[in-house]
Amino acid sequence: MDKNPDSIYFLKENIKLNGVEDIVVVYEGDNRTIANEWIGLCDRVLIGYLPDAEPFIERALQFAKPEKAILHYHYIARKDEFAELPAKHFEEHLRKVGRKMEILHIENVKNYAPQLCHYTADILVTSS
Repeated sequence: MDKNPDSIYFLKENIKLNGVEDIVVVYEGDNRTIANEWIGLCDRVLIGYLPDAEPFIERALQFAKPEKAILHYHYIARKDEFAELPAKHFEEHLRKVGRKMEILHIENVKNYAPQLCHYTADILVTSS
């Protein structure tokens, strides 16, 4: 899902180049309002909007299977806060839906700006 037409174009091109047309479905639009048929069905959800993906956490939790799912969360942080930030971002959202989380892995992707890095966190979300 993406609402950027250029991103959709390149996503479709990559799908063709990788020969996975039969297993990938592309949705163009804001993921907070489209693809409702996927709510509660996803084993893995990518939350990759930068610089701030936090507004998309609530919708990602809706897509995630209720019993267990992995959310791949992109975020920007200082090196002294990168380990705590995903839990801080998810805390209120998880409380609202009665779920818990475990951070499985954090990766420093690249420098983003002076004193800031782009990180990803694989977060296991389960029912409470």
